[in-house]
Amino acid sequence: MTMPFVTHEPDTEVLYKATAPYAPENDHGLAFDDPALGIAGALPLTSLTLSDKDRKHPRLAEMLRFFD
Repeated sequence: MTMPFVTHEPDTEVLYKATAPYAPENDHGLAFDDPALGIAGALPLTSLTLSDKDRKHPRLAEMLRFFD
């Protein structure tokens, strides 16, 4: 599981150790700005830089449809 990182300074580099090679078929995520999660208010959404991959994550309701 990859945890999100938020930095408050420009040009910040974040490094972390991975225990296995990247496997796209196992890469899943959840839209951090989904109101159902209640965490977006703590971040300045207009100033965030997200990767294309992170920008496309589904909302919680979309994820829960798979369990119906």
